[in-house]
Amino acid sequence: MSSFELTILGQHLLLNVPEGKEQYYQDIANELSDMMNEFLKKSQLRSDVKAAVSVAYKLLLENKQLKETISYYENIDSKIDDLITKVNNN
Repeated sequence: MSSFELTILGQHLLLNVPEGKEQYYQDIANELSDMMNEFLKKSQLRSDVKAAVSVAYKLLLENKQLKETISYYENIDSKIDDLITKVNNN
């Protein structure tokens, strides 16, 4: 057995591997690193999407509240106009 250093996700590991199997273990380490890097990219994308959806939802709620507030004040303006019209007609 010989010692062999593998690098997986930037971490250096010293393994004892059988003679002649170094390339086999190196290939496994490279594939594992590639899979983990892809997983990390997807995890970051999921996190970014969740953040964007959360912001969009909050903006939607604020927009809805703003529309309700505007509608409320428009109703008040309409009632004031109606009262002024009634007073003018009497």
